[in-house]
Amino acid sequence: MSNGVSISSIEWNVTGSRVANYEASSSSTTKTPLTNLTSTTVIFKWYDRVSANVGFSGVSAGKSVSKNFSFNVKKPGSYLTTVAGGEDRKVTVTNLWTGIWEISFGIPTAYGIAFKGDVTDSVPGATLKWYQVVTSSNRRYLQGSGWHYRRPTLGVDAFVYPQDPAGGPPIQARDAPGNNLDGTWSEFRVNDTFTMWLMFQPPGSGSIFVPLRSVEWFWNGTAVNNAGWSFTGGSSSINPTSSESATLPEWTNGILPGYYVP
Repeated sequence: MSNGVSISSIEWNVTGSRVANYEASSSSTTKTPLTNLTSTTVIFKWYDRVSANVGFSGVSAGKSVSKNFSFNVKKPGSYLTTVAGGEDRKVTVTNLWTGIWEISFGIPTAYGIAFKGDVTDSVPGATLKWYQVVTSSNRRYLQGSGWHYRRPTLGVDAFVYPQDPAGGPPIQARDAPGNNLDGTWSEFRVNDTFTMWLMFQPPGSGSIFVPLRSVEWFWNGTAVNNAGWSFTGGSSSINPTSSESATLPEWTNGILPGYYVP
């Protein structure tokens, strides 16, 4: 060690929700567990509020040494609200322009779902972001006598999910998922689910984004082509409620365009 004292048989004990590191990108997340607990130096990050302890023990000059420290890890208060569904924000089929049809969550004058979030405690220098992950997706079309299914395209929906409209705080985001309808199809069905996270990064070198709140939402619908597309049924989340989250979002890829197979 730097002071010339040699310590062997080192063991660290760190309680609470912690990781060695957490990194997120447009293609994947890396959640590195804290497993190296026998080195002279241990670097880790807590990602939830907790009353935690850090303990150290070892042997120096033939004698056992130990030390324990207590920490009160805090997380700011926050809110995440939504406006979704209803008559103005519904699943519908729209003739976008001549010969171009789409089934979507939302109508041309309104997005299907809008999000608004912020912290309720002042944290100068902190950063907020949206992470949205597609948790399930089932889309298929009927052509002739056979159904064609889209390969799963689960993963992060956008990184970082855009601030829309710009400005804030609070930070805001909107979404209006949809699918173009091909004139050679006779029927199309969609059923998608998502989770949106409000993420927080405290100031300071080496800090990571941690979850504050999350909200799950969905949309589904069916369209039929009888010499023109019509909407035959569907549903969506209506103003879904968020909850406090202590789960670090994880994904292994970004959303791909997807392709259909019989």
